[in-house]
Amino acid sequence: TVTMASGTTIAPGGCTIVVAITSSTPGTVTNTTGSLQTNVGTVPPASAPITVTTGSTLVKTIVPSTIAPGGTAALTLALGNATAAPLTLTAPFTDTMPAGVTTTSSNTGTCTGVTVTSTTITMASGTSIPVGGCTIVVTVTSSTPGTVINTTSPLQTNAGTTPPATAPLTVVAAAITLTKAFTPAQIVVGSNATLILTLGNAGLTPVTLTAPFTDPMPSGLTITSPNTGTCPGVTVTPTLITMSTGSIVPPGGCTIIVGVQASAVGSYVNITSQLATSGGSSPPATAPIAVVVPPVVGEPIPVDSPFALALLLLMLAAAGAMQLRRRRL
Repeated sequence: TVTMASGTTIAPGGCTIVVAITSSTPGTVTNTTGSLQTNVGTVPPASAPITVTTGSTLVKTIVPSTIAPGGTAALTLALGNATAAPLTLTAPFTDTMPAGVTTTSSNTGTCTGVTVTSTTITMASGTSIPVGGCTIVVTVTSSTPGTVINTTSPLQTNAGTTPPATAPLTVVAAAITLTKAFTPAQIVVGSNATLILTLGNAGLTPVTLTAPFTDPMPSGLTITSPNTGTCPGVTVTPTLITMSTGSIVPPGGCTIIVGVQASAVGSYVNITSQLATSGGSSPPATAPIAVVVPPVVGEPIPVDSPFALALLLLMLAAAGAMQLRRRRL
């Protein structure tokens, strides 16, 4: 409060009251006096506005904002200081990663007093923000498809408080596919065919199996060779193909190739399990194969058998009769 006592004299030509004021509350306020009452009359109140700025700014970016599962992006926090003197943090400044997002580097920016764990960035209370500001830069990654919003704490300094900053990060699931086929799709009983399983990965990074991938053979169909395809982590028994949890499907995909054989005539439908990976899932794949009996070839008739001799005589008699008829004509 500023007070000028009743009975005080205002000299001819007037006088001034000058005081220094301060505020730590950002925003604009209006300061209004009381009315000025003297022996010659009353003057209405006077007012004047004052605006308090924090002097600090906070901007956050994640570049690129869209990554493949397991990809990386640069998270940058820009702490601005537009004042003529360093600002001091009056509380820790923190940035906690959303679920599924982790940091993979230390701070490579210019701000001091920064510690980085796999899930949190912290700038300690009492740390200075130099004139012109500073940056916090770390690398982040995620393998969880979807979009998350990363939000900081407020930036609290001796010049006031700046609201939290936010930035999105989107992880696009790799396109995981699964197809299978028998070559040829029809065989005779006891012969071989080739079974090909194609595991597709259209992403930019490898994905890992989050559950075993299996392909059990239907009854009557047997596997006759080990895997000659490119997929790792594959084990083969006479009745089952298994690709273990944690095995990698590289960018571009891989194959499982085995030989199969049928012991009985019939139509078989082979169905796999679901293909579940860190980049998404693909439903089970099916493929049919038909097994038929071999063609029947007639037995040759021995030339010295009675039937063969009788047939030869008939053929000769018919030929002779035909020749005689031509001569008569």
